[in-house]
Amino acid sequence: MSLTATPSNDESESFVINETSRWFTGAEYLCQALASAGVTHVFGGHGGAVVPLVDAIVAHPSLTWVYCRCETNASQAAAAHAKLNRTLGCCVATSGPGAAHLLSGLIDADQDRVPLLCLTGMKALGNTRHSDFQDIDQSSIFRMAGLCLSETVSDIDQLLPLARNAFTAAVAANRCAHLAIPINVQCEVIEARTHFCLGTAFQSRLCTPASDLQIEALATALRTEILSKRHVLIACGYRAAGVGALVEQIAELLHAPILTSFDGKGAVNEHHPLAYGVVGVYGNAGTPASVDLLEHCDTVVGVCVNDWTELITDKSGLQVRKFIQIDERLVAGDGMRFSPSSVFSCGYLEESLHRVVEALKKRLLRSREKHLTARVSTIGALPNISTTLEPESAKDVWSELKKYSYVKPTGTPSTFLDGKGYTDSQDISSQMHCHPAVFFKIMSGLLDKNSIICADIGDNSLFMASALAAKRGQRYLTSEHLGIMGYSLNAGLAASLSSGGKTSVDGNGDKVVKTLVVAGDGGIQMSINELATMRDHGA
Repeated sequence: MSLTATPSNDESESFVINETSRWFTGAEYLCQALASAGVTHVFGGHGGAVVPLVDAIVAHPSLTWVYCRCETNASQAAAAHAKLNRTLGCCVATSGPGAAHLLSGLIDADQDRVPLLCLTGMKALGNTRHSDFQDIDQSSIFRMAGLCLSETVSDIDQLLPLARNAFTAAVAANRCAHLAIPINVQCEVIEARTHFCLGTAFQSRLCTPASDLQIEALATALRTEILSKRHVLIACGYRAAGVGALVEQIAELLHAPILTSFDGKGAVNEHHPLAYGVVGVYGNAGTPASVDLLEHCDTVVGVCVNDWTELITDKSGLQVRKFIQIDERLVAGDGMRFSPSSVFSCGYLEESLHRVVEALKKRLLRSREKHLTARVSTIGALPNISTTLEPESAKDVWSELKKYSYVKPTGTPSTFLDGKGYTDSQDISSQMHCHPAVFFKIMSGLLDKNSIICADIGDNSLFMASALAAKRGQRYLTSEHLGIMGYSLNAGLAASLSSGGKTSVDGNGDKVVKTLVVAGDGGIQMSINELATMRDHGA
């Protein structure tokens, strides 16, 4: 309900209605909602149409305002921050070109299934549609770009319900939502609860562990694939970070190679004998081994996979492989476009996968030979990668795995560290230059398991995918679907502002997280002005 009465001038009673509600300006209400939804950093640019909103962000004790030199970079940094921390991200821009500059980062978040809220300012509604200066139909433009929700708040009475709808759309569907807010709405006052409630939006990430029946069903489905002698591989998306050790155990039990998306690098240890690299790198097929494996694969077990197209379809986009879906959140329009043979969805995914591993051990022990019994009981004690024998094709991989001969073809990430691939050539480096494969081989030894690696589009990313062997626990930030030039430095800004919940200790005892930003000469020029933003925040 909107109230027109003026709040009390008595400071002790100012803006207070009762213990659960108070007076807010529109801008203050949005800031309270952001903080209640878990937002910590708001990225954006200044402008006359967002002055009240920016002032409210700066004044709010739980929010940090990150002023970026260009709104394009702000939206990309906000998307990267949300992806890294797996929380709702937020970016802000003024009317006209400020709002238009946001578009690349918003589409990137939407396509990569990252929850992001975009707030843009507008001139007062009475001055729109007839005054040309910086007057664009923002909501129509963003809606046509494919965002899941884009609305204009035309009156203060609309702010609460439209804010609820926008926050819910972003959080529940892991997508980008947008609100255009005229400056007069930002300044008007309204009575609202002090705590912004999203209803069931946050409950879309299931909050209960898997039932015994679910564990039994998944273990049975996996066991059936193996007993049917089908070629099974495991694929991980970026949201599988945190359950990589369990994925490796399941792979060992199934004799299944592991692939990841580019932004999923670091979910599993690429030094592991069953890690075969990246599938899909900015429109390219991926590492040679992953491409060959997919060609001969029958069933894909996907753990927190966002995009199944690369994994289970042919060049015509038609499903040609079975897949088993494991996730803590099922989003309409992703895996639901296809026909899984089994779906396992539950909260507390790490705890649930622990139980799946134990269930698999019991079931496979009943169906395999005695020599396998010893292997399952000592899971994790795998033979080293062979440096002499190499399979002739992916068809041989599964047969070799069943003999416990874990052999990787040249071109998978960890083979570069063994001197195989580009780095065994004599002429790839000289006094004038360093070959990218050599550079990434060196960097692999300098980065620790908590490091954050930010990638840009270009040839450098192809070498990063194939020559930089990820350690489990590292995070890779990439513009996975849109492939934005200049993204890596903006992602580095986001990484420098948040450790993603991970810390390490340097020689002085200070807690630090190493961040590696890699960009080509073209990409770095598109966002190099944000080095000043990093300096502003002590990055």
